[in-house]
Parts: sequence; C-alpha cells; structure tokens
Amino acid sequence: MSPDPKAYHIALELSDLPAGSELFSESEFSLQAGSQKDYPALNREYIIPTSKGKVLIVAVYAILDTKENAAVAFSRYPVHIREHRDDNLVGDRTFGDYPRLTVLLQDRADVGIQLLPMKGYEVQDLKQEQLDAVLSPPLANLLLQNVVQKLDQQGYLRSEKLEIELTVDSSRASPSSSVLARAVVTDSSVYPVTFSWSISNANEVLFSSENISAPNGSTSITWDGKDSEGNFYPSGPYQLNIGVRDVLGRSESTAIDCLVEGSGSEDFTLASAYDSTLQHRNPTKAKAPPHTSGVTWLSPVDAVPGLDRASSE
Repeated sequence: MSPDPKAYHIALELSDLPAGSELFSESEFSLQAGSQKDYPALNREYIIPTSKGKVLIVAVYAILDTKENAAVAFSRYPVHIREHRDDNLVGDRTFGDYPRLTVLLQDRADVGIQLLPMKGYEVQDLKQEQLDAVLSPPLANLLLQNVVQKLDQQGYLRSEKLEIELTVDSSRASPSSSVLARAVVTDSSVYPVTFSWSISNANEVLFSSENISAPNGSTSITWDGKDSEGNFYPSGPYQLNIGVRDVLGRSESTAIDCLVEGSGSEDFTLASAYDSTLQHRNPTKAKAPPHTSGVTWLSPVDAVPGLDRASSE
C-alpha cells in the first residue's frame, strides 16, 4: 500500500535543505494508530553536511484519518519533550540518545524527524550535548520552517485552541478557608492531559507544582496560602496559574487572582479569570511547596509518556 499522495507533498525536498545535502534512501511502510489498523507512511533519509560533520535525518511523513488517530501516533513516540519552539506545532524531543524534531498538527498530518550524527554512513557515538551543538537552532529551525510552510500550503496548518474550563469554588486563603479550583479539558480526543500549577506574586513565581497526569481530563487544586514552614504568606493578592498540555503537545493555561488573608477578616471578590500562554517553570529554581497540613493535595504522578516537562528529567 502506497502512502497518501499528500504525504509526498509535505515531505522535504533537497531544495529545502542546505547545499550539499543528499537523499540517502526512500521507502514506504505501514504503521498503526488508533482505529487505523495500518496507515501508509513515507520514510526518507537525508544526509546534511554541518560544521560538526554529517547529520543523518530520518523523516517520516503520514496523513492520518482523524485527529484522534494522530494523537495515538504522537503518543507512541517513546520520547521526552525537552523544549518547545512552538507549543502548538513542534516538540524538540529525545529518542534514545538522539533528538527528534516532531511536528504533529492538530488535524491529521504527522511528521517525525529524527536527527543522527554521521561518520560516513555510520552513526557516531556523540554525547547529547555535542549533538545539540550540531542541531542548535539554525538547522532545526530550517527544517521546522520548511515543513510548516509545506503543511500550510496543503491546508493542514489549522490552529485549534485547547480549551480549559475553570471552576473557582474559593479564591481566598485564610485561617478558615483555602483557595479551591477545578480545571477540565472537555475534548476527550486529546486525553490523557497533564496539568501543572504555580503561585506567583508581582510576577515572581513562589513555587511550581510537579506534573499531574489526568486520564479523564480534569484536576482539582487546593492552596491554603501557607509556605513550607506552615506560615501564611503576607496578606495581599496572589495569582494561581493552571497549565495543561494535551497528548497532541498543545499547551494552554488559565489564571485566577486570589487573596491571602492572615486574619481571615478581609473581604475579597474574584477579580478576573483569563487565558494566557503556558509558561513552563523549572521546579529546581522554585521554593518548596506550601504547607500541606490539613489540606488534601493531589499526588503528582509520572507525566504522560512524551509529555514530561524538560525540567523534570
């Protein structure tokens, strides 16, 4: 079975690559994803010269029947996300010892690009940081830009916002109350999702949570307004930021304004709830989690394969 002709339309040609690049091999094979027992994919291997030596690029191009099947295909990559150049289009991911630049559109186009160092036609034993230097932004961005341009030309570049439904049961933390919020992603085709949350004050992040896997697309968050020593943070306004990443690699966040009242006597009205772009936090730079005595906290579990935050590695 031959790949969908559109797979050839989104494939990189030598004219899209740096001068001196070669097409090393081309093949067709069948993969499985979701309700599709097999779907034909186009496999091309290119050799690209760089200042650090030759790089072999193994690229897979496929057109899937549904977004759900595309999500299954994406989740099968046995990799860990390191850094996203564009949260809604691409993940810079590791595959074994080598990075994979994966482009998965919110619709049906699936492009996986694995980059390997070459010595002649044999893979060198390079450490990750050395390979990263080879692939640092210019080459990786060139590949991304050219692939995205082709996807756009073929009508696959469609932005679908990941929606978070937020319910705030309490926006005040005091000796007699806690901040309580529930977040839900209603589109079950992108389950499981991964939530994370943080508390900030005047643009300073006080701490960030670990990833929380949510197979059913929802999570609940409780914050009692206290620090790791069991003391209330100073009375005043704070922000609870709730972020989510779905199985397609898209991310979104929402935030609420909340208030810490050390005496429990002040009044507070929820000021606003708004959408913003998810900002990944590095937990190694954050302060310890807040005091948890008498409060039920969700225990973070291993993030969904392929959706781990880089900083959790």
